[in-house]
Amino acid sequence: MGKVFSVHCSESFLNVVAEFTLDVFYSSTNSVSNIIVIVSSNEEMTLLDKLLAKSSYGNYSSLKIKVISLSDIDHDVLVNNSDFVKIISPLRKLMLLMEFIKLWNSEHCDNYPLSLSYELSALLNEMYTHCIPLSSFENLFEYDLPEHSQKAVKFLSCFSKKWTEILQQENVLDILEHRSLYINTLIRYLEEGSSNSTIIFAGMAFNTLIIDFVRTLYKLPNTQIILPYVDVSIDEKNWKLLEESHYQYCVKNLLDVLKIGRNDVVFLGKQNNRVFIDSIFNFDLFLEEYHKGRIQICDSCDYVQVITCMSDEEESHVISALMKKYKSKDVAVFTNNVLLSKRVDSIVNLENIPHELDVNYLILSFVSNVLEVVISSWNPISLLSLLKHPFINLGYSEDEYSTLISNFELKVIRLYSSYDFVSIDGNVREKVPDLIHFWEKITSIVLPLVDVKHCTISSIVKAHIVCLRDLLTGSTVFSYEKIEGFFDNFQSACANIRMSGIDIYYEILISVLHNNLFVENYRLSSVNLYKREVVIFSGFNELNYGTGLHSTLLNNRMRSKLGLPSIQREKGYFAYMLYSFFYSDKIYITRSLKSFGKVNEESIWIKKIKIMAKIYNYKNLEREDYLRSEKGCTNSVTNLCYLRPQPNPEINHRVMAFNILSTTAVEILVKNPYVFYLNNILNILPYKDINEKFSMRDFGIIVHNVLHKYLVTPKNQQDYERLIKIAESEFLNKYKNFPQVETILWPKFQQIAEQFFEMNLNRNSNIDKIITEHFFSWEINNNVKIISKCDRVECLKDNSIAIIDYKTGVIPSQVDISRGIALQMIIQALTVKKSLKKNISDLMYWKIGAEDIKVVSIDNYEEIMEKTEIALKELILEYLVNRKPFIASHDIAGFGSYDLLIRLKEWWNVIY
Repeated sequence: MGKVFSVHCSESFLNVVAEFTLDVFYSSTNSVSNIIVIVSSNEEMTLLDKLLAKSSYGNYSSLKIKVISLSDIDHDVLVNNSDFVKIISPLRKLMLLMEFIKLWNSEHCDNYPLSLSYELSALLNEMYTHCIPLSSFENLFEYDLPEHSQKAVKFLSCFSKKWTEILQQENVLDILEHRSLYINTLIRYLEEGSSNSTIIFAGMAFNTLIIDFVRTLYKLPNTQIILPYVDVSIDEKNWKLLEESHYQYCVKNLLDVLKIGRNDVVFLGKQNNRVFIDSIFNFDLFLEEYHKGRIQICDSCDYVQVITCMSDEEESHVISALMKKYKSKDVAVFTNNVLLSKRVDSIVNLENIPHELDVNYLILSFVSNVLEVVISSWNPISLLSLLKHPFINLGYSEDEYSTLISNFELKVIRLYSSYDFVSIDGNVREKVPDLIHFWEKITSIVLPLVDVKHCTISSIVKAHIVCLRDLLTGSTVFSYEKIEGFFDNFQSACANIRMSGIDIYYEILISVLHNNLFVENYRLSSVNLYKREVVIFSGFNELNYGTGLHSTLLNNRMRSKLGLPSIQREKGYFAYMLYSFFYSDKIYITRSLKSFGKVNEESIWIKKIKIMAKIYNYKNLEREDYLRSEKGCTNSVTNLCYLRPQPNPEINHRVMAFNILSTTAVEILVKNPYVFYLNNILNILPYKDINEKFSMRDFGIIVHNVLHKYLVTPKNQQDYERLIKIAESEFLNKYKNFPQVETILWPKFQQIAEQFFEMNLNRNSNIDKIITEHFFSWEINNNVKIISKCDRVECLKDNSIAIIDYKTGVIPSQVDISRGIALQMIIQALTVKKSLKKNISDLMYWKIGAEDIKVVSIDNYEEIMEKTEIALKELILEYLVNRKPFIASHDIAGFGSYDLLIRLKEWWNVIY
C-alpha cells in the first residue's frame, strides 16, 4: 500500500516534488532501480524535468528518474501508432460531428447549428473522462421533460448509436477512449514493475478516469501520492459535512476513495497559512467562529487589491498596464470573459510589436476574404479587402501593385458605383480598358473557386487551396507553405464528408481555423503547482467566474441522471484552483461595472473579500481610477490634447477659394469654417462610398431630375403620360437592381406624380415661364461671386417671381431660417433677385410626399434676406481682408466624413 503526502500553497508544489523525488532516489535500497513520476500535463512535466536537472547538479541524465505526463499519452500513442490501432484526429472528429448534425437537421426538419459540434465534442470528452458509456444517452427520456429537452434526448440517443457506427466505419478509436485503454495498459505495466520501481503521482484528480487511476496506483507497493493543499484546519465534524461547492470537497472525495483520513497524510515542506485567504475560502466556518467572538489574528492583507473599472474597455487597459508594470516578474492573467481577453491581447500586441504584423489575424482574414468574394457575388468591399491584403501583390512590384489597386478602386469601383461581378467586369472592359489585364489576372485565380461553390466541401477545399496558392504567388511577406500543414489536415478531414455549398464550407473552415490560430488565453483551467509572483484575475463578475460551461443539450437533471458532475461540484473544482493561486505574492482582482451597457453583478468571491477586509480593517483593498493614479502605467491610455484646428492660409489661397462660391460652400463656411478650408482651399473631399445602398436621399435626387425633365419642355406640362414615362426611365431602368425602388418607391412616386400634375396645371394660369434647375449669381465684389441652382423659379404675369424648393425630406423651421442656421433658400433668393432684377413675391418649400404636397411659405423673407446680405458680406470680408482663421466648430452634424481630420474628441474637452 502506498503513502499519501501533501504540499501547502505557500510552497512551490513542483519544487517540493522535485526535492522529494531526489530524496527518495538517493535513499532507496538497491532493490528499487528506478523512479517514475507521473504528472497531469506536459507543462508540469517540462517544469519538473528542469527542477530535477537543476537540483541534481548536472547528473540528472544519468539518474534513473522518468517523468511522464498523462496528457502526453496521446502524443506517444500517435508517434508509436501500430497498424491495427488508429486514433481519430480531433479535426476529423469535428467534421464527422458536423456531418451528423447536418444529417439530423435534414431528416428531422431541425435547425441545430454546426457549432454544436464543439459542444458535442466536449460532451464526448466529459463522458469518457468520467467513464460513462454513450449508451447512457438512451436512458435519459422522461415524459415530464420540457419539449426542447425531449428533443435533445432524442438527438443524443440517436447520436450515441450513430457515433459508434461512425467510429467502426472509420476503423478508428476516439482518442479519449484510447487514453482509458492506454491507462489500463500503463497500470498493468506498473504492476509488473512495481517490485523494483518507485511510482510517484504528483497532482490532483478531478475526473473518474484519473481518480480510478490514482486508486489503483495507491494499491501498489512503493507508490507515493502527492496532493496539493489538503486543509487540516477544518475540524472533523465540518469536514464530513463539506458541500460539493467547497474548495476542499474534491480533496475529501479523493481521500474517501483511497479510504484514508487526513491524519494519514504526511505534509512536505513548510506551511505558512494566510488567515485572510483561508477565511475567505472557509467563509461559512469563519462566520460561525466570528459570531462566537473567536477570530484569528491577521498580520497583513496588502497582497490583495480589487480594482473596479467603469467598462470592459477601461478594464482591458488596466490589465495591460499591470502586465507592463510587472513585465520583469512571473505574471499570470486569468479571465473567463472571451471578449475581454481579446481586448487585452490586442493592446499587448500593439505595445510589444508595433512594427510587426499580427500574422494569425492576417492568415484568418486572408483565407476568409477569398471566400467572402465568392459568397457575396464579388461585392466590391470584399473584393478590395482581398486585393489590399498585405499578403497579396499578384507578382507585381510594390509600387506597381499599389498604383493598379488605387486605379481599380477609384476608376472602377467608386466612380462607376460597381456593385457585383457583372458591373465590375463591364465597367473595366468598357470604361477602363487599361485595367483589363489586371482584372483578368484576378478572375483567372478566383473564378475556378466560383465554379465549385455548390459542390461538396471536399471539392471546394481543393479549389480553395489552388486559389490561395495562386494569390500568394510572388508575395514577399507570406508563403502558402506556412499554412500548408493546416490545409493538408483539413483537406484530409473533409474527405467523403457529405456536406455541400460554399456557405457551409466557409462556416466550418473559419471556425476551425480560428480555433487553430487563436488559443483561448487566460482561462483558469488547472491547479497552480508552482509559486507565482503576480496573479491578475480579470472580468471578475458573477457571470464569468465559478461556473463551468456545459452543453446546451443537457440540463442539471439530465446531467445528474448520466452521472456527470453537478454545477455545485464544478464550483468546488473552480474554488480549489482559485485557492491555489491566492497564495501568490501579489493578487489583483479587476472587474467592470458595465459590459455593453449592461450592469455586471459583483462576484460572490469579491463580496466575501470585501466583508473580510472590513472585518480585518483593511482599508486599501479597493482601487478606482487606477490608470490615473499610477503614474508609471498611464501610457496605455493617452489623453491627446491637441489644439483646436484653426489654419490661417495666405491671401492668394483665400482669393482663389472665394472667387466662386456655391450655396453649399457658403453654408459650410458659416457652420464649420475648417471644413470649408479642407474643401475649398486644400481640395480635400470625401470619396463616394463603396457599394453605397439606395437611400431616401437618392429618391429625392430622382424626384428632382424627373420634375426638371418634365418642366423643361413647356408642351410636356399638359401630358401626364409624359411625366410617367420620364419617371419610369429614371426609376425603373437606372435602379432596377434595387428591389425597394420597384416595390416601395415607385408606387410612392406615382401618387406624388398625380398630385404634382394637378398642382402644376392649377398654377400655370398665373405663370409666364418656369425656370427649372437653373444657376443664378450674386456678385459681391470683383473677387467674389455666389452662385446657386434653384429647383423652380416661376416668372409670374405681374412681373414678380416666386421661388420654390422641392423637399422630399425635412423642411427647415422658420426659427432656423431666421437665425441663419438654414441659409440655402435665402441665398437662392438673393442670387435670383440680383440676376433677374425683379421683386420676389413668394419664397416657399413644397414638401413632396405620397399623401399630398404641402406648400410652406417663409415668413418675413424680405427682412431675413436684407440681414443675411449684410452679414454675408461682412463675413466674407473678414476672411479676405482681416484674414480670419478657419476655426473648427464643435458641431460636426452633417460633416461626419471629416471627423478624423477635425479630431473633435482630442480638443473638445480641453477647450470646453
